[in-house]
Amino acid sequence: MATKQLQDFSLSNIWYTIRSWPRVLKLLWDIHKGYLSILILINILQAVVPVLSLLATQNLVNQVMVAQKTGDFSLVLWGFGFLIGIGLCNELLNIIENYCNSIFKTILSNTLGYKIMEKSTQLKLADFEDPNIQDDLKRAQMEANYRIFEIFSQMIAFVSGVVTLISAVSVVAVWKWWIAVILMITPFISFISFFRLGQERFFVQYKRASRFRFSWYLFFLISKDNGFREIKLFGLEKYILNKYNKINETFLTEDRNLAKKQVKISLTFEFLDHIVIGSIILFILWTTFIGKMLIGNLVGMVQAVNLTYSTSNTLIHNVLTLCENNLFIQQLFHYLDLTTKSKSDSLKDIELSTIESIEFRNVYFQYPDMDRPALNRISFTLKKGETLALVGENGSGKSTLVKLITQLYDDFQGDILINGISIKSIDVTELRRKIGVVFQDFVQYEMPVRSNIGFGDLDRMDDDQALLDAAQKAGIQSVIEQMPKRLETQLGQWFDESLQLSGGQWQRLAIARAFMRKADLYILDEPSSFLDPKAEMDVFNRFKELVTDKLGIFISHRFSSVRFADKILVLDQGEIVEQGTHRELMALDGLYAELYQLQVSSYIMEKDKQTNQEIYM
Repeated sequence: MATKQLQDFSLSNIWYTIRSWPRVLKLLWDIHKGYLSILILINILQAVVPVLSLLATQNLVNQVMVAQKTGDFSLVLWGFGFLIGIGLCNELLNIIENYCNSIFKTILSNTLGYKIMEKSTQLKLADFEDPNIQDDLKRAQMEANYRIFEIFSQMIAFVSGVVTLISAVSVVAVWKWWIAVILMITPFISFISFFRLGQERFFVQYKRASRFRFSWYLFFLISKDNGFREIKLFGLEKYILNKYNKINETFLTEDRNLAKKQVKISLTFEFLDHIVIGSIILFILWTTFIGKMLIGNLVGMVQAVNLTYSTSNTLIHNVLTLCENNLFIQQLFHYLDLTTKSKSDSLKDIELSTIESIEFRNVYFQYPDMDRPALNRISFTLKKGETLALVGENGSGKSTLVKLITQLYDDFQGDILINGISIKSIDVTELRRKIGVVFQDFVQYEMPVRSNIGFGDLDRMDDDQALLDAAQKAGIQSVIEQMPKRLETQLGQWFDESLQLSGGQWQRLAIARAFMRKADLYILDEPSSFLDPKAEMDVFNRFKELVTDKLGIFISHRFSSVRFADKILVLDQGEIVEQGTHRELMALDGLYAELYQLQVSSYIMEKDKQTNQEIYM
């Protein structure tokens, strides 16, 4: 879209910019009608001030000359009072404008930030995993807040400039119409050159999005505590700093080249413009010298010429800047206009009262740009009161299966039935309210304990007893009780008075968050990644108690835990290769038995090693 617009200069681009004004104005109107109306009115009033000031000055000079001859100074006082009054009114308008601008700009920035965040919440997981959409998001974040205010300011300035130009041209045209035409045409000579420069500037910024994201990631790595540890241990400081510096150096080089081009264009056309303006003013001086113009008219006409030229020049540059800014604003609208509805959203109107069963029927799912399916012909049934364990090597499709159940991905073939009803017909929000999940890459919220647990059920986040019950079920209550502010303790390291937890403690908080939800289905995706075997066994025992008369799914690489599940699915390269109980799968002597024996043997070897060390000590 943007690349095509940058390929050549055309008046259609300017027309497209003007056509986008209604949408920009509607956005601004929706944000705050009052401030927008005041700012528009103020700018229209300010548009006529320069010409009124010009005419007042011209009249004052002429009145002084008349007073010298007549001796009547009262006319001078009236003219002086009128001039001072115009100046005071203009200053008052400027004060009001500055106040309204500062408030409106803050409201605009906050509202647009909210809209971008709100749009992000409406996207699907697949969208967030798309680097192109990530670039769109970064472009919207980088430019939108101040660019759209600039567009508004320039739109107002454009309208105001047109009013000023018409007024100033009228003054000049009354004397010599052809001079007015020259003054209006002269700035257009530089229009094409500046327009192309604006296009190039946008194109440079457009291509920066992915590099800007990477530089932000490098900054994040070196400022985040878990990344900082590895950076220190592996001595990566200079490497990352050099990477960061190289990216910024390329930005500087690009900006320097653009600045050099702008200087060359500006110097060339400013020289030509001053020759034209100088010639016109010289002609006015000659006309006055030969007695065909009064001194007051001389002053007024020189001001009118300068005002006409400067206003024409400003209008041209406003159009150029509007076109350039419009290209950036298109990125904001492009992001806000991203399609967020899934293929079957219009059918999702069935609400769930409870989840009694889950059935996969020949489910097939493949990630974009992957050469093989993540899940292939998956079929199984899970009923209320049962627990299901998913095992398999990394990349076998275990976590993907969970993401299909929770509808983070909905573009799959086959069907998933909830209580015998297709998941494609069930309201997604209602479905997710019935599910409590701990993902493998769970979030460590840099917020108080209350938020870290309460996010599992926002309606009960102020219920201390419910929070502590969830913490008790996850085995983290005793830790919370010892914290300085208990549930109000700030966690993490980003903010003041924060308390950092161990990996296992963070994971138990995530489990408590899932247990906080009054769910029918609980899912633990690798809940033992930060837990030792004893702590893991404790979590699974608590999990089994929790899912009594409910549905439970858990994923783990530790077979000592999964063997207690009612049903075990063994996945390999996206397919179910074995299923049954632990006893049945061991009797089958297949992949599950092989993986189980490997893990058991490694435990035995480790135990023998520890025993031998104790003997020799």
